[in-house]
Amino acid sequence: MIVIGRHTIGLSARDDLIPSDLDVMPFLGQEIYRRLNMATVSTAKVLARLILRLSPLIIDATQTVRKWRKKGDVPIEDIPSRVERLEKNMDLQSNLNEQFITDMQVLKSALEEIHTSIKFVFYLALLACVFSLVALVLHFLK
Repeated sequence: MIVIGRHTIGLSARDDLIPSDLDVMPFLGQEIYRRLNMATVSTAKVLARLILRLSPLIIDATQTVRKWRKKGDVPIEDIPSRVERLEKNMDLQSNLNEQFITDMQVLKSALEEIHTSIKFVFYLALLACVFSLVALVLHFLK
């Protein structure tokens, strides 16, 4: 329901939306006044739909603005503390890189062993194929 002055406008197009006292606009006829009320009702419906659709967006925008304002209240760090923090981060990254390299070296040696094992199995399978081919040739030659 939307209240304009002393008149209440609902969100449905009904005839009872016309106020009983038509002396509000005596120079307009009842039909024109009814059409104006219908236009107001349809405008109110469109506005209500627009408000319902945009309300989540407006809420998100207000939360984002609040976060920006909170970030603006944080004091700016001085240069030495930023350099110190950067050095700590670089040390941490260096330690992680060294650990990664040692893990990769262990993995490389394990993969090399697996590679040699697969090569050995391949050569055994190839030798078995050759022996079976020789056996088939000898069988058909007899």
